Amino acid sequence: DDADAGGGEAAAREARAQEASLLVLFADCAEAPFGIHQIVLEGAAQGTPAGRWLGPTSIAQVLGRLNARAVAAPPPPPPEAAALDAAAAAAPALRLELSVHVAMDGSVYRSEVEAAAGTGDGGGWRPLLLLVPLRLGLDRLNEEYVPSLRALLGMPQSVGMIGGRPRRSYYFLGCQGERVLYLDPHEVQPALRRDEPQLASCHFAQPPRAMPLREIDPSLALGFLCPTAAAFDDLCARCADAFAGSLPAFSIATAPPDFSRLSGGEEEGEGGDDDDGVVL
Repeated sequence: DDADAGGGEAAAREARAQEASLLVLFADCAEAPFGIHQIVLEGAAQGTPAGRWLGPTSIAQVLGRLNARAVAAPPPPPPEAAALDAAAAAAPALRLELSVHVAMDGSVYRSEVEAAAGTGDGGGWRPLLLLVPLRLGLDRLNEEYVPSLRALLGMPQSVGMIGGRPRRSYYFLGCQGERVLYLDPHEVQPALRRDEPQLASCHFAQPPRAMPLREIDPSLALGFLCPTAAAFDDLCARCADAFAGSLPAFSIATAPPDFSRLSGGEEEGEGGDDDDGVVL
């Protein structure tokens, strides 16, 4: 029994250490690769000034660029926190090895996903976070998409969905019947410092809230985590099954269309003067 208790305590310390190393990446300081400072700066670089709303599409692109920089940069130093026990304070620096691919225009292309995961040059598959920003309606959600959204949120690869309702942003976890479960990220919490990560402040004490899925804003972004190539293949198969009986939320194809073959240029050895007046 003492051995089991000791093993449980060691596992708990290791879990806290890993969590502390992860939270360093999101601390409220300029050095944190995914902190609010870097998000604001990257958003401004994309044309959204500080203080303006970053919609699901914009934040997905921001996260993709921040992740690319974080992967290329050396790992941050480990946290030094008096509030953590010795094992957590001595946690090794976390080396980020996650790929992020943002599938724009509602189209997921296998060739682009494989390139983002590092398989294009023959390398192994790196764990991939696939972000799919969408607009499923004009002023309100087109209810024809509800069945496919419900199926997507229930897939094992799903990490949820960002979106909300007019003038409110939420993080959606999943569905329960016709209602979607969500967390409100605007609840006030202490600032997350690098030198003293407050683990408790990063956990919601209240259960998720719920709202009708049909009431969410049409602008949203879905997230899927594919740790292996097999997981991505399984996601594609599940999406095909889900979309067969409802209006597809997005499309999946092997590669983007090659419009150069339609140009009619003589350099490809096809077309000619008769094609000059064709507008594609």
